[in-house]
Amino acid sequence: MPTLHLYDSTDEAFHDVIFTDRASIYTCGVTPYDSSHLGHIATFIYFDIVRRLLISQGVNVSLVRNITDLDDPLFERVRDSEEPLETLVARNIEQLDKDLDLLNCLPPTHEPYSSEYVDDMIAAITKLLENGHAYTVDGWTYFDTSSRASFPEFEAIKKMGEQSIEELGAQRGANPDDSRMKSRLDFVLWKPSADDEPSFDAPFGVGRPGWHIECSVMAMKLLGNTIDIHGGGDDLIFPHHACEVAQSESLSHEPFVRHFMHVAPVAYEGTKMSKSLGNLVYADEIIQEIGARCTRMMILAHHYREGYEHHDTDAGLAQERCARWTKVMATFEGDAAPGVVYQEVLELLRNDLDTPGSLKVLDTAISAFSFDDIDAEQKRADIQAAKELLGL
Repeated sequence: MPTLHLYDSTDEAFHDVIFTDRASIYTCGVTPYDSSHLGHIATFIYFDIVRRLLISQGVNVSLVRNITDLDDPLFERVRDSEEPLETLVARNIEQLDKDLDLLNCLPPTHEPYSSEYVDDMIAAITKLLENGHAYTVDGWTYFDTSSRASFPEFEAIKKMGEQSIEELGAQRGANPDDSRMKSRLDFVLWKPSADDEPSFDAPFGVGRPGWHIECSVMAMKLLGNTIDIHGGGDDLIFPHHACEVAQSESLSHEPFVRHFMHVAPVAYEGTKMSKSLGNLVYADEIIQEIGARCTRMMILAHHYREGYEHHDTDAGLAQERCARWTKVMATFEGDAAPGVVYQEVLELLRNDLDTPGSLKVLDTAISAFSFDDIDAEQKRADIQAAKELLGL
């Protein structure tokens, strides 16, 4: 049966993840208040590799990549820019889809918008209230973490003290000082809308959903109660994914995720990229500078768990690698035919997505290639098959 050996962020250990003929993947998408940067596209490229791997082994993969169009950062940008919400969302999603298409990422099976699933979110919150997992105060509805053992699934969280958990949550959108909450670890399921924000009628108050319930509902609606692989950037482990697990399993009483996969952050010249520091490297800019194939190759030169630290010199190195490969493969017009190189790359990728090692295998094959070899076309067909596995 198709098997991938992957590191699981839940228990911080490696596991053989076994699949049947079908697999479900949910990767947290973007809040489209700005153009996407290298961190976004790196995450989507790594998940694209997982998808290609499974497809190559005969697995029918359903991949969901959501659009969070109901969230605080988006509304803050609308206030600052005075650009209509619908225009801002449409413009940035159009750019993201264009970038990912150029980068040869397979299109998602579903690309749901949070705003399309509000009725389902209201139904889910109503069920949590009825089952004693939630409570409402002054129009705000919270998940009651005392109704379950908080966040026991994540080894990293168990190692942290409560104060550290609260501080981390506060950095990532939570408000442990909210006096309406029973516990400082409780989290928002529903909140009143500001006058300039979208607003929906619900039995527990007029307002809009919290961030975490959005992904839980979209994932369960489109992929079922249990997802095979779920993930995104590792800054989502807490609070987002931990809260997702808590509320989803309280709804279904089934495991929410079989395997969690998280991608380390992207830094720029040694510093994590962030809007506040003004050091974002936008995806469309780097694609225009060096081309989409070289951009994908540049990202895959880094392992997904080690993070991608972008230096200005990386672009040139990626272009040099592209040029070497192009000299050998530019005139190839045959069909891809897996051989020794393909099998080496396949095994490296199946072993926790070793993309840097895979590129080195192809570098060796490219360097050793000679058009004078009697089996030159067979070797190029093998290289082509390995390139396609990497989306290159």
